[in-house]
Amino acid sequence: MCQACPMTTDEQEPLENANGTNEASEDAVAEPVEDAAEQAAGPNEDPIDEGQGESNSAAATQTATKKQVSSSLPYVSWGGRVLAYLIDVVPVLIVGSIANLIARATETTSLEVIGRNGGQDITAEVTRTSAAGIAIEVLAVIAILLYWFWNKGYREGTTGKSIGKQVLGFTTVDETTRRSLGAKNGCIRVLLLFVDFFICYIGVLWPLWDVKKQTFLSDRFTNAIVLRD
Repeated sequence: MCQACPMTTDEQEPLENANGTNEASEDAVAEPVEDAAEQAAGPNEDPIDEGQGESNSAAATQTATKKQVSSSLPYVSWGGRVLAYLIDVVPVLIVGSIANLIARATETTSLEVIGRNGGQDITAEVTRTSAAGIAIEVLAVIAILLYWFWNKGYREGTTGKSIGKQVLGFTTVDETTRRSLGAKNGCIRVLLLFVDFFICYIGVLWPLWDVKKQTFLSDRFTNAIVLRD
């Protein structure tokens, strides 16, 4: 047969069928490769998204749990804290009253010239406290300060209980650790309590509307909360 002769229709059909078969085979091979690539890419994205979702969910759950625990703690009311404070103040009042009585007992009154008017002396009775009376008052102030820092600073800082809180069954603890504040933070808390009183009593009135019943400076700065036993 001549090589230049054109192919008949019967001869072309097998070649076309063969070419179609080859194209179908290539498509069949390409599809599994694409599917495998998609499957390989899919698992890498899903775990990251799921991990982030689980992390956010865990954080939200932890925050909600903290809020529930915080709101369910047996915080001592403002009235209860005032009552404990008044019990703590009783020794201060006793020592101060005794010192004042002794100082008054040592006072002396004398008639002294306080000025002149038209050549005449103006006299008046002048009461003076003796040196002993002044010394007693100074010692009383020192004793009151020592007692206050011992009771409200050291004692409450190390045991969680001042005298008043022990009588009423209250305990001061660190909000985070639920342990005592320590002597250092206890004494710092006493100093800040003076500031709470000084700012127009706003600091000591703060527990009236505070969720944790904390004073404005002394409790919040030292992370202290007062709980019922």
